Amino acid sequence: MGEYTDNFDACLQKEAPFCGAECPFHMDVLDFVEKTRKGMWNAAFKAYRNATGFPHIASALCGAPCKSVCPLAARGGAVEMPLLERACLAFAKDKSATAYNVPAKPRRVAVVGAGISGLSCALRLSAKKYDVEVFARGERVGGKLWDILPPEIFLKDIEEQFRHEEYALRLSSPVPDRDFLNGRGFDAVCVATGAGGEDFGLLRALGEGGGPCLRDGASAWFACGALIGDEGARALAGGLHMGTVIDNFLKTDKLLYPPNAAQTRMVLDAARLTDAPPVAPQNGGDYAEEEAKAEARRCLKCQCDACRLYVDLCEFTGKWPLRVRDEIAATTLPGVSEVKATPAKRLLSASNLAPVCREVCPARIDLEGLILEGRRSMHRQDKAPWAFHDFWLRDMDFADGPEAALCRAPVGAARCAHAFFPGCRLGAGDPRLVEAAYAALLAKRPDTALFLRCCGAPAEWAGDEEKHAAALADIRARWEKLGKPVLLFACPSCMEVFARGIPEAPRRSVYEALDEWGAADALADAAGVAGAARESGARGEWAVFDPCAARRDAGMKSAVRRLAASAGCRLAPLAEQERIARCCGYGGQPAIASPDFAAFVAGKRAAESELPYIAYCANCRDALRKAGKECRHILEILFDAPSATADPRLATVTEHRRNRAELKRRLLAKYWNERPAIRDESASEGPRLKIGEALLAQMDEDRILEEELRAVVAFCERTGRRVRDADGDAYAGYHRIGRMSYWVEYRPLEGVEGVELLRAYAHRMEIELEAVWNGVKQEADV
Repeated sequence: MGEYTDNFDACLQKEAPFCGAECPFHMDVLDFVEKTRKGMWNAAFKAYRNATGFPHIASALCGAPCKSVCPLAARGGAVEMPLLERACLAFAKDKSATAYNVPAKPRRVAVVGAGISGLSCALRLSAKKYDVEVFARGERVGGKLWDILPPEIFLKDIEEQFRHEEYALRLSSPVPDRDFLNGRGFDAVCVATGAGGEDFGLLRALGEGGGPCLRDGASAWFACGALIGDEGARALAGGLHMGTVIDNFLKTDKLLYPPNAAQTRMVLDAARLTDAPPVAPQNGGDYAEEEAKAEARRCLKCQCDACRLYVDLCEFTGKWPLRVRDEIAATTLPGVSEVKATPAKRLLSASNLAPVCREVCPARIDLEGLILEGRRSMHRQDKAPWAFHDFWLRDMDFADGPEAALCRAPVGAARCAHAFFPGCRLGAGDPRLVEAAYAALLAKRPDTALFLRCCGAPAEWAGDEEKHAAALADIRARWEKLGKPVLLFACPSCMEVFARGIPEAPRRSVYEALDEWGAADALADAAGVAGAARESGARGEWAVFDPCAARRDAGMKSAVRRLAASAGCRLAPLAEQERIARCCGYGGQPAIASPDFAAFVAGKRAAESELPYIAYCANCRDALRKAGKECRHILEILFDAPSATADPRLATVTEHRRNRAELKRRLLAKYWNERPAIRDESASEGPRLKIGEALLAQMDEDRILEEELRAVVAFCERTGRRVRDADGDAYAGYHRIGRMSYWVEYRPLEGVEGVELLRAYAHRMEIELEAVWNGVKQEADV
């Protein structure tokens, strides 16, 4: 899985926002703003104080460099961070210093200089409980602060922040040279003597990382503050940074002095930017509480979150790609254990696999590729939850089986230039659309072959590489037998599967062929669609929903729009979907693993416009209709099928199979004069079933076929393994078919052969029961 996980190292999730990177204190601005937005003033103050050391001094010195990089600077005005900082200082009730309960450390540190840099370094180190001594040349602390700030601001702040710390302050104690401190047993020395002050040779020495530092005997010496060019808030931040540098040195004995600077690779989605001016204080000075909260709400919370905005799985689960990667890595790790964590076992199958992440992610992280590889890994290890994909694989087997599959050249055509591959879902939902499209194609290209079967996507999505490869091999062999024709696809997903699996086969959409050959008009004429219905705008306004599999196929998308316009539809753009084509919720077949996720995705796509949709993928049409959206397939529009004027009930999973079989029979009869025997369902195992609409809908939701329940009732009646309702004439029983356990409640119909089905459900699990007869343990037949 390395080819998919390696580029996760480039993920920008944890990149600092622009303001945080520019801030000399590298404060967690997002956290501060969030607390301010909520009016959590004490918490906001602590966040600010922990970042700046001396909050009142920092606020007074801050030149707001963050405002110069705020994305809102050019869209009405940057977030007013200085005013938010002052609001935090004004409204916090508890501004007392924190007493840290940390064991004392035996290492000694000297700080030369009692200006803002030296004091902030001493504060950071004394809070970590090092033995700190500050040597000041003058008789007071503060250094240049006396020249730029009122003493009542900085002296009180210094006193409060040092209130719980123990350190030695040596006033009027100049340090003449390095030997003066080296002989006193200091492990490290911070030199913060100010602009033009004594540097003790440090400015000519550069340590690892580029900062001025050196070793002198047992001591390490570092320079910071105005001595190295930092002024104002940067001098304060530089002293805090020096405290961290010295702390790291004392822990590792490495003379490492990295610069107090941060860079960010942050990328912000421009679509999030809106014009909004800053909140102006009514008093002309500082914010009132509600004004501060309102200004905090303007913050964009800059974060590289394209995945959370556009990748449905991330939005639905609330998980970032890095977490998804870690959960997949833990789940797919080889080995089996009762205590081994498998956090992504369901998540792996609850993804629509639309390749949105790598298209919107600045680092091009292929989250969907990782998920698909995770499914393959689970299948190779025989750890994949079969229940999530069993139905789809059995449905694929039916579509490829003798009742539904058909691969034929027209009568008299030894080799074919084209072959129509409608996909298994289009004919399953409405076989008339396949018949009409094929008739139109034959009217223009009589040598067009017909190719009815599944493309193999369910096997690929299940991670079953062997089954998928076998499907592609069979398709390739049949395509070659037809003479290697150009394949005309009605399903963009099928076309995408072929592009990956049989790249040598030439491909184009059937919609381009219908448009280019003028076959759409022939199709409409054959259906008797009145010319008035095809006049411009006669059918009202629609939006075309582009499937994710057609995201890069400009020819297909343009052809569909021309066909819709020629059929009398006035088209309006579906801006979001046209910008980033996202899945309808069907791709990857997540509906069994997570029906809530599938419904969430379809609902989001349906809500993107109030207009009815035109789809050209049968999966999209069905998913959107199920979500309550008025949606027509482009072939319904062209064919003017009854379903194009009234929203029909979607075909059930049972009807899907019947429709496929019926489509094959009708096409064989029409074009090859063959009339295969019609399967008499009444002759299949089990009695006739009477099923109410509510139960039919539930069976469809649970992917339960009528023939399966008929077999269960037959088993119960034949074996007598059933129980009767004591208060009525209903029976209940169960039977396992394959790996599925089906349960039914039914009662015989009066006067006719058959039963009324009252309830039915299925467990996607294997049930093992044991029976004991005469002291001998026996496996029960379930």
